[in-house]
Amino acid sequence: MLKKVVSFCLVFCMVFALVVPGYAQEKETSISSETVITEDNISEVLEYLGIDPNNFIKTDVAGTSARTVGDLEKAIKQAKKLPSEVNGKVKSKGFNGTADKSVASAASR
Repeated sequence: MLKKVVSFCLVFCMVFALVVPGYAQEKETSISSETVITEDNISEVLEYLGIDPNNFIKTDVAGTSARTVGDLEKAIKQAKKLPSEVNGKVKSKGFNGTADKSVASAASR
């Protein structure tokens, strides 16, 4: 009887030692500012930046060089500094001389 209990404990420990490390290792995404953005890691990069990957719209841009997460972070910071709405008038020369247009109406066209 003691031999069966020891054998059972030994088998249990062996199975535990083989199975548990696989579950303990999560898919580790080591995203940093130096990470190059690719099609394979774009979802992880967006999650890292706090952006919902479901709202991402992929577009094809020809001739661009590799961009990093740091480049994207800088662009986002610069974009946040820009005003979200501009009020005022813009003077533009039309065919009949100078015409004033409101920025809001010009943007809505």
